[in-house]
Amino acid sequence: MLRFLFISLLSLLFITPCATAQKRTAQSIKQQQQETQREINATNKKIQDNTAKTKRSLNQLNLIEAEINSHEKTINEINKDLAAINKRLDAIQDSIKDGEKRIATLTDNYARAIRSIQAQSSSFDRLLFIFSASSFNQAFRRMRYLQQFSSWKDKQIQEVKLQQEILEKQRESVNEFRKLHADKLAKQNNERMTLVKKRKEQSKVVSSLKKEGKALQKVLAEKQRQARKLDDALNKLIAEEERKAAERARKEAEAKRLAEEKKKQKEQPSQSKTDDTKPSTPPAKSETATTTKKSGYQMTDAERNLSGTFESNKGRILFPVSSEYKIVRPFGRSKHPELKYVQTENSGIDIEVPAGTNARAVFDGKVSAIFAQDGFNTVVMVRHGNYLTIYVNLSEISVSNGQTVKANEPIGKIFSDPEDDNRTILHFEVRHEREKLNPQEWVK
Repeated sequence: MLRFLFISLLSLLFITPCATAQKRTAQSIKQQQQETQREINATNKKIQDNTAKTKRSLNQLNLIEAEINSHEKTINEINKDLAAINKRLDAIQDSIKDGEKRIATLTDNYARAIRSIQAQSSSFDRLLFIFSASSFNQAFRRMRYLQQFSSWKDKQIQEVKLQQEILEKQRESVNEFRKLHADKLAKQNNERMTLVKKRKEQSKVVSSLKKEGKALQKVLAEKQRQARKLDDALNKLIAEEERKAAERARKEAEAKRLAEEKKKQKEQPSQSKTDDTKPSTPPAKSETATTTKKSGYQMTDAERNLSGTFESNKGRILFPVSSEYKIVRPFGRSKHPELKYVQTENSGIDIEVPAGTNARAVFDGKVSAIFAQDGFNTVVMVRHGNYLTIYVNLSEISVSNGQTVKANEPIGKIFSDPEDDNRTILHFEVRHEREKLNPQEWVK
């Protein structure tokens, strides 16, 4: 019994330290796991913050470049205006010189004529000049001469006055054009100063983006992935609409054929019994079965008229927003001259507007699709015959699927990104069936 107690006491002495050590080891492992998880969370947050910062920088760069393009365009327009003003000033000044020469000639002719008549009248008055003639005919001629001279003199005086009035107006025009020239120069200088400032901002953002390297590539890759998914979704919707339109057209054609056959049967006279013994003629094949299937969207007459009207208004169609705007990304493929990774393919145009702006229908049409898309919030597609306009990145929708809309009717509120200083960008597309068109060639 004593031996058993001794062994039990020894066991307790050995087991207690082991259990304590295991407990401490478990706590240490748990603390390490928690620390590791905190580091992972911190790293993920840093990556997310860096990605968000890169997105903001890219959007900021797009806006700056749009502003630079706008200022460059304004400067070019001012240069054209200045050239036109200078040309007009030269023309007016040449006209003033010609007018001054004309006045000088008129004045000189008038003075010589006065001197001549004074010499002929030899300081006598008009009556004495007439009655001093040697004959009646001479007196009559002198009288007519004096009348003609008086009429000519009045005309000369009026002509000089008219030329002086013209010169005065031309001199006023010169002053106005010089003032306009000075205003244009001042505006040009302001535009150039702003342009220099914007280019410094651009350089700063570009330098920041160049440091991001992998983050920039990741953001661009994600943007391209989202753009491809949007393209795929739109193409599937358009293809489905084409299929439904083709099916509708086939059914209409079949119904028309059956109606025509029924009408012919009613119009045919009843055949004699002997005719019943003749072999029957096989029925003609359906036109829809023999006709080659048409490609593209099969339009109704109303849609065909709408499509033609849309096409004839190219360049005069409403812009998709009524507020002030900047096109921050143009249509097609673009590559930044300094950021070698920044090369994107844009199916439409990206329009930056003030927060709270609504997108509007650019033309009469019918809402054919409304759907949510990753990275683009809500998308609305409006059909105008076989033309389509697409409004992307909406937060609130003002229309419903299948609804007929008129030009200038609100489509929906454009999404403002709270993580990017409420930057509000509408992506807008124009398509002819599945062909992507440059919206800037269609809208005014």
